[in-house]
Amino acid sequence: MKNKRMIFVLNVTLVLFIAAAAFCMADAMPPNNVISKAKARGIALKEQKGKVEASELEFENNIWIYSLEIRGSDKKVHEVNVDALNGKVVSNVVETPNTEAKEKVEDPGK
Repeated sequence: MKNKRMIFVLNVTLVLFIAAAAFCMADAMPPNNVISKAKARGIALKEQKGKVEASELEFENNIWIYSLEIRGSDKKVHEVNVDALNGKVVSNVVETPNTEAKEKVEDPGK
């Protein structure tokens, strides 16, 4: 019985440690080898023509990305995410009230 209790305590401790490490990663400093914001902006504007209204470097889904909001010629806001390490476009989606609300729930700091 003591062995089962000890294993349970160790498992709980491990889970808490992993959760704490993941939480700390969200506030971690980006690596030194990220591309510049200007380069990310150029890549995003090649992907989606328009005017950049906002941009930020953030750690999302375990990668560092530049997230750029671009008002396209279609008058819609497109969120273009560029991998901050290799410069590849990760996603390009049209922002809707639903996606913006979802982002605010997932990241209240926005």
